[in-house]
Amino acid sequence: MFGSQAEFRKKALNTIGVLLLGTILCGFSGEAVYLNRPPEEIFGPDFAVPEWLTQELKSQQCAESALARTELKKRALQGDPFAQVMMGLNLLIDTKENSEKFSEAASWFHRAALQDFPAGQFLFGEILAEGFAVPKDERGSVAWTRKAAEAGLPAAQFVLGELYFWGLRGVDQDIYNASGWTHQAAKRGDIDAQFSLGLRYSDGKGMPLDHVKAVKWYRAAAETGHVGALNNLAVKYQYGDGVPKNNSVAVDYYRRAAEAGYHKAQFNLAAMYLEGLGVAQDYEQARRWYHAAADRGNFPAYLAIGKLYEDGLGVEKDTNAAIEWYLTAAEEGYALAYIRIGRLYEKGQGVAKSDIEAYKWYHIAAELNANDGNINRDFIATRMSPNDVEKARALAQEWMAKRTLPKAHAQKEKAK
Repeated sequence: MFGSQAEFRKKALNTIGVLLLGTILCGFSGEAVYLNRPPEEIFGPDFAVPEWLTQELKSQQCAESALARTELKKRALQGDPFAQVMMGLNLLIDTKENSEKFSEAASWFHRAALQDFPAGQFLFGEILAEGFAVPKDERGSVAWTRKAAEAGLPAAQFVLGELYFWGLRGVDQDIYNASGWTHQAAKRGDIDAQFSLGLRYSDGKGMPLDHVKAVKWYRAAAETGHVGALNNLAVKYQYGDGVPKNNSVAVDYYRRAAEAGYHKAQFNLAAMYLEGLGVAQDYEQARRWYHAAADRGNFPAYLAIGKLYEDGLGVEKDTNAAIEWYLTAAEEGYALAYIRIGRLYEKGQGVAKSDIEAYKWYHIAAELNANDGNINRDFIATRMSPNDVEKARALAQEWMAKRTLPKAHAQKEKAK
């Protein structure tokens, strides 16, 4: 479920964490990792922070962590499963793409797993699933994940729920079991599970369609700062799904996620400023947030910025700049971008009017299965000569031959 060692490191550190009750354990690189959840939600309901940890390591700082690292390794070698997991996590902090250290981390997780320590079981199971530093073993992975889930580890319960939902790692797809495990994880505070339930109740996939319950779980995840949940909760308030419609509240949630760097929320917040929904209309703020989203790879934002330049909203009107932004979006398969370029040429807005150029761009959109591309292309062809149509098609084919275009994104003109 991770795809690379780097992704596994990030997920493992975010899921299990290293900060407990004000204690900072530092990696061998001197990097600190912080945890924003109670330890029982991470290590299971029966977990108690070891006395040696709270007594000897509390309030340690990275610069003074030599004692912490020495004590940690000593306890791990003596067989303390908590210390063994922490040793593995410390190695993950420092390992980057170092396979030798990753292998050592796997060894520590395995030792803890053999002592029925849920966090060790879960982490070793995920390593087996991906084949990181050990031979890939999906069946063994599921067995370890199930042990950790049955012991009450929320992260493992969420993953087991995902395996049932999607039918992964040799697990038969079972929506009932998926729902059960995901709900258990969510009730124990796993924010990924809470967000997942929000999605499934919202779209009715695997759960009955229920916007009220979707809001409940989005709100639970949002309370811990989950940016996707903040954004989706804002959407609920904007459209009045499961809650009374309230654009001002929507803006507040969009802003929290946007300021945390979430590109979808940045795009949505920009749209609220553009339309003056829940906030005073402000084209400059719209431009600012569209650019922030674009900087993070949000391709619909490229379309939006192009439209700002086309209409001169928050920026000086500049058709050439608009076309450049549209082309950037078009390269990612946004057929609407080709349609907008075609309309500029069809109407002669900021460029020389040209039915041939307009047909060219409409035809490219049509080739990407955009209905508006077909309609606009066929309409403009009624006033073109056969020779001009042939020339326009040749230009379109020449342009497309130089590029590998992705499948068109479903985005209609009304979604400007």
